[in-house]
Parts: sequence; structure tokens; C-alpha cells
Amino acid sequence: MAGITDKEKTDTWRLFLETFASVTRNLELKIKEDSAIPATWFDVLLHLHEAPESRLRIGVLAESLVLTPSNATRLFDRLEKAGYVTREATLEDRRGVYIVMTDAGAAAFMDTLPGNRRRVEEIFLGHVNDEDIQSLHRALSKVYKANKG
Repeated sequence: MAGITDKEKTDTWRLFLETFASVTRNLELKIKEDSAIPATWFDVLLHLHEAPESRLRIGVLAESLVLTPSNATRLFDRLEKAGYVTREATLEDRRGVYIVMTDAGAAAFMDTLPGNRRRVEEIFLGHVNDEDIQSLHRALSKVYKANKG
């Protein structure tokens, strides 16, 4: 059996990028139709919801988002102004800052969660089977681990 060609590798990379852009765009459009918070806000609140004590160091949270550091800072500013997060100094070092989800942020997250799950199913998960999901998870985990700071 012949190996994968350079063209197939390039096509796969391009397909990954185009799929990511398309899924993200469609998810954002659906969220705008029926949600009180944008997809980027939901992403931040999801990370905080899953974090111990609903708090993450600002750098760790910023790295997990698909945003530049300056865009992440502006996003945190908007979330803070809306009352969904607060900033807290770390006890470990004076320069460190935590982003902490507030009760209002937790409520907004929980209100948005069912619709978001439905949209992810409709836009992404509904088009692949369990075997595809396992394969995608394995492949993306390898790439993520190889590129994580």
C-alpha cells in the first residue's frame, strides 16, 4: 500500500483549517440567534466551570482560547464589566492574576449550556459516529500534546 502523498497531507491540513473556521462560524451564528452570550464568552465560562474553584490563572486561560493575548485581555474586560468574572491577585506571586467566575457567570453558563450542547451536536457531533470521534480525539490529542507550551 502506498504512503500518504504530500498533496494528501496538504489537503488534510487545509481541510482541518477550513472545517475549524466553518464550524466556529456556524456555531457563532447559531449562538447569536438564541443566546444571551457570545460563543467566546461561553468558551471562557466553560473553562472556568471545569476548573477547580471556577478560577484559572489569566495566562493559562488565555492560552486555552483561540485568541491573541491582547484580544483575550479585552474579552476578560468585557466579561468582568458584565459581572460574569472577576480578577483576583494570586497569593503565590504578586504579579499573578486569576480570572474567577462569579455567581452571575455560573448562572449565564448554566442557562446557555443546553442550547450550546444542542448546537454542537447539530453542527459537529451529529455528522460523525463514535469511531470517528475516538479517532479525532486520539489524533488531535497527539497534535495538542506535541505543541503545548
